[in-house]
This record gives sequence, structure tokens and C-alpha cells, in this order.
Amino acid sequence: MTALSLGESAAVVTSVLWAVTAIAFTSASRRIGAWSVNFARLPLAVVLLSAGLWITTGSPWPLSAGIHEHVWLGLSGITGLTLGDMFLFSSFTMIGPRRSLLVMSTAPIVTVISAWILLGEHLSLIALAGIGVIIAGVALASLGRDDGGEVFRNHSPSTIRRGFVAAFLGAAGQGLGATFAKIGMRSLDPLPATLLRMVWATAGLFLVTALIGRLPATLASLRNRAAWPALGSGIIVGPVLGVWLSLVAIKNAEAGVAQALIGTTPVTILIPSWLAYHDRPRAVAIAGAFVAVLGGVLLFLR
Repeated sequence: MTALSLGESAAVVTSVLWAVTAIAFTSASRRIGAWSVNFARLPLAVVLLSAGLWITTGSPWPLSAGIHEHVWLGLSGITGLTLGDMFLFSSFTMIGPRRSLLVMSTAPIVTVISAWILLGEHLSLIALAGIGVIIAGVALASLGRDDGGEVFRNHSPSTIRRGFVAAFLGAAGQGLGATFAKIGMRSLDPLPATLLRMVWATAGLFLVTALIGRLPATLASLRNRAAWPALGSGIIVGPVLGVWLSLVAIKNAEAGVAQALIGTTPVTILIPSWLAYHDRPRAVAIAGAFVAVLGGVLLFLR
């Protein structure tokens, strides 16, 4: 398997993991709030990632990381995981995971532009076409009102607007975070880079939570045992496995290509969202899934 195919394959698997994570974190967020879920997942992921690094390298901390890695992976963690995911989780609770991830499909656009400016990455016409087809397919896969007993049905226009704005801010944060991560991984493997990124994101979120006075309430909400099965499974699948594989993808493929494939989560979430929330997709959503797959094929064959 070549480096490029490794990166693209890791991105596709990441997309599936993000779909499972979105369902789990939406369930937990509806019990204890999006802020508490975002707050809990990062430090617990740090512990698990540190243990994994210790097992594989003999050290629980990336000793080879220098100032360059700390600066760029720190920016990536705060931009993508602290701020970006904070807005995304808020959107989950307002408009649901499927619609939130529709807006998140714009993240590759932010990544392509920022990687062009900061990394000098120039994608081929086929790659750009593939990204465009994926975004179009993702949009189709998430459009329309659904029939049946959908949990997130018939919200007010103001709630829908706020949910979409929050999701767009999340997309911008994740798009920039992907480019910053690629800069920070030039001399660092994905696993220690993931840990470093997560540590800075944890520090940023803890500081923000304390400054706005939400720390006591957030810690109190985490005593809700009913939220922990969904929260715990989401942490393992998302911040640990998903974030690590996303950095494998970004390191081994162009940042925009990796982000586009990772961004197919609105397609991979169709069935889980239907099963979990009766959020039944229409025929146009299924058509969008096929279009997104076609875009992925273009990226693999370019």
C-alpha cells in the first residue's frame, strides 16, 4: 500500500468512525449538554492516547516534539478540537447530527484554501473535481425534511439558523485545524502528534470553561451516570481512534483530499442516524451518497 493510498484509506475509515461518534455524542449531549461532552472527552482521550504511546514507544510523552510541533499542533488542537468541536456539538443538539454534518461538508473548502496559502499545496484538476463531487454528494445526502418520528423535526427557524451558524463555525475550525496539523507533523508521527494536539486542546477548553464560570456546573453534570455509556464509547471511537486516523490521513495525503474524504460523514451517518433517531433519509439523500462515492473514486484514481 502506497503512502497516498494509506492516507486516503485512513480518511474513509475516519469518516465511518465520525458517524458513530456523532450518534454517541448527540445522545450524551442531550443528557448533560454539549459543553460537558466536549469538556469530558478531551482529558480522557489524553489518558488513553498517552497509554497507547507508552505501550508502543516506551514513553507516555512525545519527547522528540520541539517548539515547531507544539506551536502548530497546539493551534490545530485549539482551533479544531476546542473551538471547532464546541460549535459542532452545540449544533448537534439544535438541528441533529445529520444536518450539522451537512454544513461540516464545507470544511474541505477551508482546508484546500488554507493548505494552498500555508503549505503551497496545488491539487490537480481531477482532485479538485473529486472534492467538488464529494461536497455536492454530501449536500444531497443531507438535504430535505424527513418523514416519520424524527427527534429533530419541526424546529423553529431561529433554532435552525443558530444550528447552521454553529455548524459552519465548526467546519471553519476543523478545516484550519487540518492544515495546522499537517504543518506540525513534518517531523512527528501521527500518534504522538495526536496526543500533543489533544493536550493543547484540553488546556484550551479548560481555560475557556473556567473563564466563563462554567467549570463547577460542568463538573457536576459529569456525575450523570446515564450519559457515560454513550460518552465513553464516543471517546474511544472519536477522539482516540478517529483523531489518530485523521492525522494518519492528513500526513499521508494532501490536506484537502484527506479532509474531503473525512467529510463524507454525512453519507456514512445516514443509516446510523436512521436507526438511532428514526431520522429517515429521502431518495435524494441516497442519491447524494452515490454521488459522494463517485467523488471518492475520483480521488483514489487521480
